[in-house]
Amino acid sequence: MRRLRGVMRGVVPAAAVCLAAARLNAQQVIQLPAEDRWLDVEVVELYRLGSMAGEAWEQFGRVHDVAFDGSGNLHILDVQIHRVFVVGPHGHLLREFGGKGEGPGEFGSAHGLAVMRDGRVVVSDSDRAVFHVFDANGDFERTVAMDLAAAAWNLGTIVAQPGAEAIIAVPTLADELLVTGCCGLPPAPSSLAIERIVLGGEEAGTDTIAEGWLPALDSRRALAAARGNPNIGRAMSLFPALFPELRRAYAPGFH
Repeated sequence: MRRLRGVMRGVVPAAAVCLAAARLNAQQVIQLPAEDRWLDVEVVELYRLGSMAGEAWEQFGRVHDVAFDGSGNLHILDVQIHRVFVVGPHGHLLREFGGKGEGPGEFGSAHGLAVMRDGRVVVSDSDRAVFHVFDANGDFERTVAMDLAAAAWNLGTIVAQPGAEAIIAVPTLADELLVTGCCGLPPAPSSLAIERIVLGGEEAGTDTIAEGWLPALDSRRALAAARGNPNIGRAMSLFPALFPELRRAYAPGFH
Protein backbone atom coordinates (compact mmCIF):
# COMPACT_ATOMS: atom_id res chain seq x y z
CA MET A 1 0.00 0.00 0.00
CA ARG A 2 1.14 3.54 -0.71
CA ARG A 3 -0.07 6.78 0.77
CA LEU A 4 -0.16 10.14 -0.94
CA ARG A 5 -0.84 13.12 1.27
CA GLY A 6 -2.25 16.40 0.09
CA VAL A 7 -0.52 19.54 1.36
CA MET A 8 -2.96 22.03 2.89
CA ARG A 9 -2.02 25.62 2.13
CA GLY A 10 -4.02 27.84 4.42
CA VAL A 11 -7.71 27.43 5.13
CA VAL A 12 -9.85 25.88 2.42
CA PRO A 13 -13.15 27.78 2.09
CA ALA A 14 -16.35 25.76 2.02
CA ALA A 15 -18.10 25.56 -1.34
CA ALA A 16 -21.81 25.39 -1.94
CA VAL A 17 -22.66 22.24 -3.83
CA CYS A 18 -25.94 21.40 -5.54
CA LEU A 19 -26.67 17.76 -4.88
CA ALA A 20 -28.56 15.58 -7.33
CA ALA A 21 -30.19 13.06 -5.01
CA ALA A 22 -32.51 10.26 -6.03
CA ARG A 23 -36.15 11.28 -6.28
CA LEU A 24 -38.21 9.97 -3.38
CA ASN A 25 -41.84 8.92 -3.40
CA ALA A 26 -44.18 11.26 -1.54
CA GLN A 27 -41.42 13.80 -1.17
CA GLN A 28 -42.30 16.63 1.21
CA VAL A 29 -42.33 20.10 -0.35
CA ILE A 30 -41.31 22.98 1.92
CA GLN A 31 -42.22 26.52 0.92
CA LEU A 32 -39.46 28.97 1.81
CA PRO A 33 -40.12 32.64 2.57
CA ALA A 34 -39.64 35.04 -0.30
CA GLU A 35 -36.90 37.01 1.46
CA ASP A 36 -33.95 36.07 3.60
CA ARG A 37 -34.31 36.81 7.28
CA TRP A 38 -31.52 37.69 9.67
CA LEU A 39 -31.12 35.36 12.63
CA ASP A 40 -29.88 36.82 15.89
CA VAL A 41 -27.32 34.47 17.42
CA GLU A 42 -25.90 34.81 20.89
CA VAL A 43 -22.69 32.86 21.52
CA VAL A 44 -21.92 31.84 25.09
CA GLU A 45 -18.52 30.37 25.92
CA LEU A 46 -18.93 27.19 27.98
CA TYR A 47 -15.28 26.24 28.36
CA ARG A 48 -11.92 26.58 26.67
CA LEU A 49 -9.32 23.88 25.93
CA GLY A 50 -5.81 23.67 24.52
CA SER A 51 -3.74 25.98 26.69
CA MET A 52 -0.05 25.57 27.47
CA ALA A 53 -0.95 26.80 30.94
CA GLY A 54 -3.67 24.17 31.30
CA GLU A 55 -3.51 20.57 32.40
CA ALA A 56 -1.06 18.17 30.75
CA TRP A 57 -3.73 16.25 28.80
CA GLU A 58 -5.01 19.36 27.01
CA GLN A 59 -1.63 20.43 25.63
CA PHE A 60 -2.49 18.95 22.25
CA GLY A 61 0.00 18.28 19.49
CA ARG A 62 -2.13 18.30 16.33
CA VAL A 63 -5.91 18.26 16.62
CA HIS A 64 -7.21 16.78 13.36
CA ASP A 65 -10.88 16.12 14.13
CA VAL A 66 -13.50 16.94 16.77
CA ALA A 67 -17.07 15.68 17.19
CA PHE A 68 -19.89 15.63 19.77
CA ASP A 69 -21.99 12.69 20.90
CA GLY A 70 -25.68 12.85 21.82
CA SER A 71 -24.89 13.73 25.45
CA GLY A 72 -22.85 16.80 24.53
CA ASN A 73 -19.45 15.21 25.18
CA LEU A 74 -16.69 16.56 22.95
CA HIS A 75 -14.34 14.02 21.33
CA ILE A 76 -10.92 15.26 20.21
CA LEU A 77 -8.53 13.33 17.94
CA ASP A 78 -4.87 14.31 18.37
CA VAL A 79 -3.06 12.68 15.43
CA GLN A 80 0.38 13.64 16.71
CA ILE A 81 0.06 11.19 19.61
CA HIS A 82 -2.73 9.08 17.99
CA ARG A 83 -5.06 9.51 20.94
CA VAL A 84 -8.74 10.37 21.51
CA PHE A 85 -9.79 12.62 24.41
CA VAL A 86 -13.40 12.83 25.61
CA VAL A 87 -14.43 16.03 27.39
CA GLY A 88 -17.68 16.48 29.33
CA PRO A 89 -20.17 19.35 28.87
CA HIS A 90 -18.37 21.42 31.52
CA GLY A 91 -14.88 21.02 30.05
CA HIS A 92 -13.54 18.26 32.30
CA LEU A 93 -11.73 15.20 30.98
CA LEU A 94 -13.89 12.07 31.09
CA ARG A 95 -11.51 9.57 29.49
CA GLU A 96 -8.87 9.07 26.84
CA PHE A 97 -7.99 6.08 24.72
CA GLY A 98 -5.98 4.91 21.73
CA GLY A 99 -2.27 5.48 21.18
CA LYS A 100 0.39 4.41 18.73
CA GLY A 101 0.88 0.66 18.43
CA GLU A 102 -0.23 -2.61 16.87
CA GLY A 103 -2.42 -4.00 19.66
CA PRO A 104 -6.23 -3.91 19.97
CA GLY A 105 -7.44 -0.33 20.15
CA GLU A 106 -4.06 1.10 19.08
CA PHE A 107 -3.47 2.99 15.83
CA GLY A 108 -0.86 2.75 13.13
CA SER A 109 -1.75 6.23 11.92
CA ALA A 110 -5.00 7.73 13.21
CA HIS A 111 -6.59 9.88 10.53
CA GLY A 112 -10.33 10.56 10.95
CA LEU A 113 -12.88 10.55 13.77
CA ALA A 114 -16.64 9.91 13.75
CA VAL A 115 -18.83 9.79 16.86
CA MET A 116 -22.26 8.14 17.04
CA ARG A 117 -25.06 9.72 19.07
CA ASP A 118 -24.81 6.90 21.62
CA GLY A 119 -21.12 7.70 22.20
CA ARG A 120 -19.53 4.95 20.12
CA VAL A 121 -16.42 6.10 18.24
CA VAL A 122 -14.95 5.23 14.84
CA VAL A 123 -11.34 6.10 13.99
CA SER A 124 -9.88 5.57 10.51
CA ASP A 125 -6.33 4.23 10.36
CA SER A 126 -4.40 4.85 7.14
CA ASP A 127 -1.41 2.68 8.07
CA ARG A 128 -3.44 -0.44 8.86
CA ALA A 129 -6.24 0.29 6.33
CA VAL A 130 -8.97 -0.31 8.92
CA PHE A 131 -11.65 1.48 10.90
CA HIS A 132 -11.37 1.02 14.69
CA VAL A 133 -14.70 0.87 16.56
CA PHE A 134 -14.91 1.72 20.28
CA ASP A 135 -17.91 1.55 22.61
CA ALA A 136 -19.32 4.52 24.53
CA ASN A 137 -16.84 3.94 27.38
CA GLY A 138 -13.83 4.08 25.06
CA ASP A 139 -13.27 0.32 25.18
CA PHE A 140 -12.14 -1.30 21.95
CA GLU A 141 -14.82 -3.38 20.18
CA ARG A 142 -13.50 -4.39 16.76
CA THR A 143 -11.84 -3.36 13.53
CA VAL A 144 -13.49 -3.17 10.12
CA ALA A 145 -11.17 -3.59 7.15
CA MET A 146 -11.26 -1.14 4.27
CA ASP A 147 -12.16 -2.78 0.97
CA LEU A 148 -8.70 -3.56 -0.44
CA ALA A 149 -10.27 -4.64 -3.72
CA ALA A 150 -10.76 -0.95 -4.44
CA ALA A 151 -7.92 0.76 -6.30
CA ALA A 152 -7.63 3.45 -3.63
CA TRP A 153 -9.27 4.99 -0.58
CA ASN A 154 -9.61 8.76 -0.26
CA LEU A 155 -9.16 9.53 3.42
CA GLY A 156 -10.44 12.70 5.01
CA THR A 157 -13.11 13.91 7.40
CA ILE A 158 -15.76 11.35 8.35
CA VAL A 159 -19.04 11.82 10.23
CA ALA A 160 -21.48 9.31 11.71
CA GLN A 161 -24.73 8.58 9.88
CA PRO A 162 -27.57 8.94 12.41
CA GLY A 163 -29.44 5.74 13.13
CA ALA A 164 -27.12 3.52 11.11
CA GLU A 165 -23.98 1.43 11.53
CA ALA A 166 -22.27 3.65 8.98
CA ILE A 167 -20.21 6.78 8.43
CA ILE A 168 -20.37 9.44 5.73
CA ALA A 169 -17.38 10.67 3.71
CA VAL A 170 -16.74 13.01 0.78
CA PRO A 171 -13.83 11.63 -1.28
CA THR A 172 -13.14 14.93 -3.04
CA LEU A 173 -12.52 16.57 0.37
CA ALA A 174 -9.80 14.03 1.21
CA ASP A 175 -6.31 15.06 2.28
CA GLU A 176 -4.71 11.63 1.93
CA LEU A 177 -4.89 8.93 -0.73
CA LEU A 178 -4.34 5.31 0.29
CA VAL A 179 -3.38 3.38 -2.86
CA THR A 180 -4.21 -0.32 -2.51
CA GLY A 181 -4.04 -1.49 -6.12
CA CYS A 182 -1.10 -2.42 -8.29
CA CYS A 183 -1.63 -0.15 -11.26
CA GLY A 184 -0.64 3.33 -10.16
CA LEU A 185 -2.79 6.24 -9.11
CA PRO A 186 -6.55 6.19 -9.73
CA PRO A 187 -8.18 8.58 -12.20
CA ALA A 188 -9.09 12.04 -10.99
CA PRO A 189 -12.65 12.44 -9.66
CA SER A 190 -15.24 13.77 -12.10
CA SER A 191 -17.95 14.73 -9.58
CA LEU A 192 -18.52 15.69 -5.96
CA ALA A 193 -19.82 12.48 -4.41
CA ILE A 194 -21.09 11.82 -0.88
CA GLU A 195 -20.42 8.23 0.12
CA ARG A 196 -21.80 6.01 2.87
CA ILE A 197 -19.34 3.53 4.41
CA VAL A 198 -21.19 0.66 6.09
CA LEU A 199 -19.38 -0.86 9.09
CA GLY A 200 -21.72 -3.74 9.95
CA GLY A 201 -19.42 -6.55 8.81
CA GLU A 202 -15.74 -7.46 8.86
CA GLU A 203 -15.10 -5.42 5.71
CA ALA A 204 -16.49 -1.97 4.94
CA GLY A 205 -18.98 -1.58 2.11
CA THR A 206 -19.32 1.71 0.22
CA ASP A 207 -22.10 3.23 -1.85
CA THR A 208 -22.79 6.71 -3.24
CA ILE A 209 -25.83 8.43 -1.73
CA ALA A 210 -25.60 11.80 -3.52
CA GLU A 211 -23.57 13.37 -6.28
CA GLY A 212 -22.92 16.95 -7.37
CA TRP A 213 -21.05 18.97 -9.98
CA LEU A 214 -17.27 19.26 -9.58
CA PRO A 215 -15.95 22.57 -10.95
CA ALA A 216 -13.31 21.93 -13.61
CA LEU A 217 -9.75 23.17 -13.35
CA ASP A 218 -9.02 26.47 -15.06
CA SER A 219 -6.39 25.16 -17.46
CA ARG A 220 -4.36 28.37 -17.69
CA ARG A 221 -4.16 28.99 -13.96
CA ALA A 222 -3.53 25.31 -13.23
CA LEU A 223 -0.69 25.19 -15.76
CA ALA A 224 0.88 28.28 -14.21
CA ALA A 225 0.65 26.74 -10.73
CA ALA A 226 2.16 23.45 -11.94
CA ARG A 227 5.06 25.29 -13.53
CA GLY A 228 5.71 27.04 -10.25
CA ASN A 229 5.70 23.74 -8.35
CA PRO A 230 5.73 20.57 -10.50
CA ASN A 231 5.00 18.39 -7.46
CA ILE A 232 1.47 19.73 -7.15
CA GLY A 233 0.51 19.00 -10.75
CA ARG A 234 -1.04 15.59 -9.97
CA ALA A 235 -2.31 16.67 -6.58
CA MET A 236 -4.51 19.35 -8.18
CA SER A 237 -6.68 16.65 -9.73
CA LEU A 238 -6.55 14.10 -6.89
CA PHE A 239 -7.29 16.58 -4.07
CA PRO A 240 -9.80 19.08 -5.51
CA ALA A 241 -10.63 20.68 -2.14
CA LEU A 242 -7.03 21.78 -1.62
CA PHE A 243 -6.97 24.00 -4.71
CA PRO A 244 -10.34 25.79 -4.95
CA GLU A 245 -8.73 28.94 -6.30
CA LEU A 246 -7.68 27.05 -9.46
CA ARG A 247 -11.21 25.94 -10.37
CA ARG A 248 -13.94 27.63 -12.36
CA ALA A 249 -16.87 28.72 -10.21
CA TYR A 250 -19.34 28.34 -13.07
CA ALA A 251 -20.22 25.82 -15.76
CA PRO A 252 -19.26 26.64 -19.37
CA GLY A 253 -22.20 28.16 -21.20
CA PHE A 254 -23.99 29.12 -18.00
CA HIS A 255 -25.30 32.73 -17.85
